[in-house]
Amino acid sequence: RKSPRFFGCWAGLPYHMGDFPEPEELLIKMREKNIVAAKIFPKSHNFEPNRRSIGELLKVFSREHIPLLVDASEITFNQIAELMEIEPEQVVILQGLSWSMERFLFPLMDEFTGLSVEFSALQSNEIIEICYERYGPDRLFFGSGMPAKSPGAARALIDYARIPDGDKAQIAGGNLSRLIGVHLLEPEASYQDP
Repeated sequence: RKSPRFFGCWAGLPYHMGDFPEPEELLIKMREKNIVAAKIFPKSHNFEPNRRSIGELLKVFSREHIPLLVDASEITFNQIAELMEIEPEQVVILQGLSWSMERFLFPLMDEFTGLSVEFSALQSNEIIEICYERYGPDRLFFGSGMPAKSPGAARALIDYARIPDGDKAQIAGGNLSRLIGVHLLEPEASYQDP
């Protein structure tokens, strides 16, 4: 709340045990706190990301255009497909996907237009150009992987991609700001590189 440059993302869980709000109640709480996205941790929180456990939650997120994030270490590709089949229009941003996983990723992105990818770990040769050619810039997201990773490699991946500068800006922050409904602010320090 101290900075206009930060926006909240809450973890989402199945509500059935009574230890987590039901989806409509969660939405009210998210709106009250200006939370703009949600993330699930199926492996760490011990649940199957399927219709039975989070179907109602996905309906609310899809209806309200709340992007859902999930780390590749928390979900299998079959689970991603099952999740996307529940609400095909739901924007799901797959994070932390490592290079060499393209053969798993591309068929899912071909089938589900709501599935997007961030590049903090997916840094294979020309991956930005390949994804841009296949899917355009709208489903591609910069991610730093901080604090576990240095942001320099992820930034260089986008900075040196052979795609138009406007599309680089979209991937670097424009797509996320569009999804969460905020405007990017100019850097406050005058010495920063634009």
